[in-house]
Amino acid sequence: MLYYIAIHDAGRSALIAGPYATEHEANGQMDHVRRLACDADPWSWFYTFSLARSETSYKTMFGIALPTSGFPSS
Repeated sequence: MLYYIAIHDAGRSALIAGPYATEHEANGQMDHVRRLACDADPWSWFYTFSLARSETSYKTMFGIALPTSGFPSS
């Protein structure tokens, strides 16, 4: 099973981050993804975010959105 972060507004829904391997991992990224969404669209502050799961892999706007440490990768 794959896990995603979904966004909802006025009857519309979209998977915006993921896929994550576990529900715990996806839930742990919820606040970070919410900040990314608000940076991309300030109206996102008013939207609803939730977890979704699927057996199928889907491409999402933010992919596996992980916070960066601020250090360059080696």
